[in-house]
Amino acid sequence: MTDISAVKARLEQTLRSITAKHRRGAAGTATASALATRLDTLVKAVYAQSANPHKKQLAVFALGGYGRRELCFASDTDVMFLVRDDVQKNHAESALKELLHALLDCGLEIGHSFRTINECVTFAERDFETWTSLLDARFICGNRPLSAELFRSLKAHTAKSSKSAFVRQLLQSVEQRHRKYGTSTKLLEPNVKNSAGGLRDLHALLWLLSGIGSIPLQGSSRSTRPSFSIFLKSPQLKKIVSSQLLSGTRNAFDFLLRVRNEMHLQAQGLHDTLEFASQRRVADALGMRSVEHFMQQHYVAARAVSLLAKRVSGWAEYTYCGVPRGGSEKQIHPKFRLRIGAIELRSSSTALTTLDILTAGLLRIEHDASFSTSLEDRIMRTSKALRPIRSREASLVLRRMMNAERGLGTVLQRFNDLGVLARLIPEWKPMVAFFQHNLYHYYTADEHTLTVVANAEALSQADSEVGTVFRKLPRRDTLYFACLFHDIAKPVNAANHE
Repeated sequence: MTDISAVKARLEQTLRSITAKHRRGAAGTATASALATRLDTLVKAVYAQSANPHKKQLAVFALGGYGRRELCFASDTDVMFLVRDDVQKNHAESALKELLHALLDCGLEIGHSFRTINECVTFAERDFETWTSLLDARFICGNRPLSAELFRSLKAHTAKSSKSAFVRQLLQSVEQRHRKYGTSTKLLEPNVKNSAGGLRDLHALLWLLSGIGSIPLQGSSRSTRPSFSIFLKSPQLKKIVSSQLLSGTRNAFDFLLRVRNEMHLQAQGLHDTLEFASQRRVADALGMRSVEHFMQQHYVAARAVSLLAKRVSGWAEYTYCGVPRGGSEKQIHPKFRLRIGAIELRSSSTALTTLDILTAGLLRIEHDASFSTSLEDRIMRTSKALRPIRSREASLVLRRMMNAERGLGTVLQRFNDLGVLARLIPEWKPMVAFFQHNLYHYYTADEHTLTVVANAEALSQADSEVGTVFRKLPRRDTLYFACLFHDIAKPVNAANHE
């Protein structure tokens, strides 16, 4: 076998080269893919050098971030060794031990599993976390026919399993993770992997469409690009969301990978929380002109990821868990209708004006509904052509929204997410993702302001003297406008914005 010290030297040299390219501004996806290829080269070399005849019974797979070719500098390295059945498992155990020892001697710390095809299918049926890891599985080397057999078995399992149960379980896991790591995309100290708008939201989308059989298992592809880069070009995804959102998410994915890689280098280990104390160092290392500019870019990226996640999740929930298409429908406006709890356009060819979008917001409040995914797509595509609120008609609709009993905060938040608020109120645009690098601000300026509006709105239910006063207000719009504009000058002059 080749001298281990020589193998380790080549690995270290490759790592130094990848690190240097990252520091010179290499794309996050390029760095992640290069790190995965580096490990592939090692695993293939160790397998090829083994003299154990039973190695031919093994197929070696990358799992998790390694499987997705989304490896960062300190990511966990998960590998699965697969055999056909229990008889082969007994025979191949000696080969497995030799391979593991050789990988450890080369300095690779890996988490590994040793399974039969039947065990993989059983895990898919009973263990949700293991099932999602198998959705990321990517063949590295060894028994290729066995790899094809595994993917056929996983595809068959996907075809016969309950789509609605899988969608519900996945969306529930996303909700639990957000509760733990943060439901807002604009936290002072976000977790770039697990908070809302983080990389894990993208992984969940990949699992979602793979698990319901809408896209092929990414691991069966021989592409050297990260799985999510391939996923973003899938025909199925293009049917669900606009090309504008896909483009924004592609840039966000690359940015978040760059940030995570730099965080790992700074911490010299696995560290995914972008803490206040480290933000300036990460910004400087990435060549950003200021920490505020860096964090603003992060919030823009997280918002794009969150928008895509909500759109695809909403589509899956509606398709597999909701009321079948063609359900109850109600005509509520010449341009809009209410169908299954969502406001949607009556005609797909309808052009939207500023007045139309405000009207859709008012209808959403009046009917306690959401926007349909098709309406949100149309709003996003229209947003750049929208004009500020100038007409009397548009102003009256906005005031009706501002005087509604409930629902204003939700609509304003959605308008902000869809890029509408900055078009309707030009002074709002600098507020979006505006970040102050100090410990007194938990959210960006826009998120903070919309939280103030939502908290003011919640006073209608408050069992207190303040709640009583609020319920007696002759006009709520005056208070809500004061809330909406109380920080509007911060991006101009934060120190004297009052």
